[in-house]
Amino acid sequence: MQSIHAVKGQTHCATMYIETSYFEYETKKLRVVSKARTKTKSEEVLPNPFLNQYHSYRIDKDARAKETLKMMYVGFSRPTHLLCFVVLEENIKDYLDVLCHTKGGIWEIDKALLVTKHIISTI
Repeated sequence: MQSIHAVKGQTHCATMYIETSYFEYETKKLRVVSKARTKTKSEEVLPNPFLNQYHSYRIDKDARAKETLKMMYVGFSRPTHLLCFVVLEENIKDYLDVLCHTKGGIWEIDKALLVTKHIISTI
């Protein structure tokens, strides 16, 4: 297992990209609220590249989202055949239909791997 920095410039047959929580999870950092919710208006969210939307992050703003997008690009562009993206279900549960390739998304989601409760065991 290596970090994204360690594999930059390399190519692999398969890559498993595991979402981390450096400041916040990647899937959450890509969701940028441009205008907060008020009593009369709902919040405005910028397009999210994770949801196959063209991003429009603002100049001199949204630094975490831009950094995350660059890191994900490096990690996602390493494999030649298989990319496995491991993400917490709670971070994408509202977007499962949008993400799933059978419903127009770009991801194949293995529902057998979705876990709602984490079980930690010790030996």
